[in-house]
Amino acid sequence: MHILFVAPFGLCQKQTVPRRLLPLAQSLSHHGYRLTLLVPAWDCPQQAGRDEWIGAVRIISPRLGPAPHPYLDLRLLLGLLRTVRLLAPDLLFVSKGLGYAWFVARLGARFVLDIDDLEDMAGWGRIRPWPWNRLAQAQERHLRGRAAGITVAARDLLPAPGHTATPHLYLPNGLFPAPSPAEVQRNPPVAVLYTRGVDVSAARLARLWRRILSLAPEARLHIIGDWTAAPELPRSRRLGWLQEPDLTAALRGAALALFPVEDTPLIRAKSPARLLDCLGHGLPVLALPVGEYRHLLGDGSPMLVADDEDMARTAARLLSDPEARRPYARAAWQCALRHTWIRRAEELHRWLVDLP
Repeated sequence: MHILFVAPFGLCQKQTVPRRLLPLAQSLSHHGYRLTLLVPAWDCPQQAGRDEWIGAVRIISPRLGPAPHPYLDLRLLLGLLRTVRLLAPDLLFVSKGLGYAWFVARLGARFVLDIDDLEDMAGWGRIRPWPWNRLAQAQERHLRGRAAGITVAARDLLPAPGHTATPHLYLPNGLFPAPSPAEVQRNPPVAVLYTRGVDVSAARLARLWRRILSLAPEARLHIIGDWTAAPELPRSRRLGWLQEPDLTAALRGAALALFPVEDTPLIRAKSPARLLDCLGHGLPVLALPVGEYRHLLGDGSPMLVADDEDMARTAARLLSDPEARRPYARAAWQCALRHTWIRRAEELHRWLVDLP
């Protein structure tokens, strides 16, 4: 069976393709599928025109043409449609279903729609220009009604029971665990905040960190990510957006990671890849029970805290006492092994076999 994954954009700026579609396709290859990833690299010109393999997945990025706007590239659109007709896949796996991906899904082939974000005014729609926002919502609604099945990255994206007859699969993001967990009990008292700034409040973080320092004055904070509005805090350091191997070194060199996330519809609808990055190294995390943070860590996990004061007290204890980190590190590693991309691919494979 040939499955063609259809991306909404390129690999170089946004995270959906490298952090969801590609690892899912790579892991699905263990089940005997032929797998291709079709990428409209309108936002990543250096990728356009490539036809390459990453592991068992072929990645095709049609050429760009002269266009008045990246969203209005006729040469790119025709290249995408031509590629689908030439490949004649058995199934399309369409990510988001917006923009160029919407046109590909309308070719008449059988397709699964993958939704990993909230696109309406409660989510990313609030920052899009009005015409593009209306168009994106209309495209998603249209494909929801035509899809053979729908996969969602967060439970909050599932429809209400009885609302639709279309089969749905809860398919959160996964991870590739490190060969072994980090020995966090040997690390200095460094807490990591790994964020792009969308999920946290600067004022709230400042209060939380000052409370932690009042309980553990020796603690240090490393902020990872491209959060330009990150507050200046005592005993903190901004590391910026890290690539490998620097990201791995930063995570494996810390004592714990903090996720004081806001409880908003946008955050509840996201599957937090950065949380999974930390778990994949056995790094203890402390998170509020919001959306997928609660679902991925699991009810009853010691890594879920009740509120900011609980987070501050627990963080201070782990930062001050290396031995206290051991059970949290063990819980993080066990959690990581439950959320591998190999397991996600197995779940998707079983669902596809039974898909009408």
